[in-house]
Amino acid sequence: MKPIIEFEGYTVQHLLVNSIDFDDELIELSDNEPLSIKVKHGISDDKLTAGLIVNVILFSKEIDKKIDISVEGVFTINEEFSKEDTKSIERALRVNGTAILYPYIRSMVSMVSSFDSSSAVVLPALNTKIFNN
Repeated sequence: MKPIIEFEGYTVQHLLVNSIDFDDELIELSDNEPLSIKVKHGISDDKLTAGLIVNVILFSKEIDKKIDISVEGVFTINEEFSKEDTKSIERALRVNGTAILYPYIRSMVSMVSSFDSSSAVVLPALNTKIFNN
């Protein structure tokens, strides 16, 4: 049985790195919220292709930077599922699509954060089932 979605590729929509002096800036971050992850998806009218954008915003006190990255993935939808309700396709995009794109984002954040610092930022592993709803 073929999967609901098949990964075709990704593009980096934007990647911004800003230096921040956390002592001077009015940035209110609790210890629990230095990371924001958002997903958006779209499905073509014929339900044969889909796109997923994963946006990660990270405030790192370790390297005094804000990193904002958005990556768009393109997926082909299995024809067997294209005739079904879009809910299962949307769920596959949010959960499986994010699981496919997130390692690329983790890698890019680590690479970019280490350009001018001796320590690289490693994003935490992510249980993408949180995007199930």
